[in-house]
Amino acid sequence: MSLYLQQKLLAKKLLAASIFIILGAASIAFLAGFLVFVNKLPTENNTPVLSKTDFDGVITYTGGQYRLGTTSLIIKDGFKGPVLITGVYPDSDIKTIFRKLGLTEQQLRQINVDYNAISTAGNVEQTINWAKSNNLNKVVIITSYYHVPRTQLLLNKLAKDIDFISYPVFSNNASFKLLFKEYVKFLLLRFNLIIQLSTKSQLPY
Repeated sequence: MSLYLQQKLLAKKLLAASIFIILGAASIAFLAGFLVFVNKLPTENNTPVLSKTDFDGVITYTGGQYRLGTTSLIIKDGFKGPVLITGVYPDSDIKTIFRKLGLTEQQLRQINVDYNAISTAGNVEQTINWAKSNNLNKVVIITSYYHVPRTQLLLNKLAKDIDFISYPVFSNNASFKLLFKEYVKFLLLRFNLIIQLSTKSQLPY
């Protein structure tokens, strides 16, 4: 084999090795990031203890178990302010569900229902618009614990003048697949926000 062919073969091997190392390092970093993401998720031990005087509004994102139940408990505990349930399916009768959860007709009048949001971004948009239209300064956001990082990231970027308090809801059905999918969505959102900020275009809802 000529020296030229030997050098060409060596260059190909070095390129292949470099690609393998880069992909391996990227995979390790990706998986390490996932472990950090899961480790930083809210737990029942560090969930904030809410006092009905600590906030002036409640917003619940539908889509997970126990979220409406948690909302009803806050209202039953004496919260008298406005409540928004966002991301509701058009054929869902939220008021009937809350009646079954034990709310009175007077308490039901606190509840507003949004049928427009069909995604997390839509929920956040409705959250900000509703909070501002009701002149709210401190709002509790009720959602599943694995959903907190993504919603909080968007809210912090888009409405820095409102204090949003994430109140995570826990269930036993958060599988590895679900957590991994949420991690990927979180990374894509961060990347999207970086691109939007660097190009000075409008932040995505």
